[in-house]
Amino acid sequence: MSEENFVNPFSDFGNIVYGERFINRRDSIRAVENRVIRPREPGNLAIIGDYRIGNLSLELHNLNAGNEQGGKSNSCRKKAL
Repeated sequence: MSEENFVNPFSDFGNIVYGERFINRRDSIRAVENRVIRPREPGNLAIIGDYRIGNLSLELHNLNAGNEQGGKSNSCRKKAL
């Protein structure tokens, strides 16, 4: 990859990321799916973490995936900052 095509992986720090910028979250995605989107028993899930590390990106990714598959999510939506 040449330097002119290089995309800094941290350039979106603090912003909501989608698509190919949303990476390495398989375990977190699976936890949300199993607990909220397609649970054996309905439940709640708290997504806890430091500011600007992807909490909202994770939540939106799962909400979008649930909506695309016709699922319903009981996820608590964050208020706009």
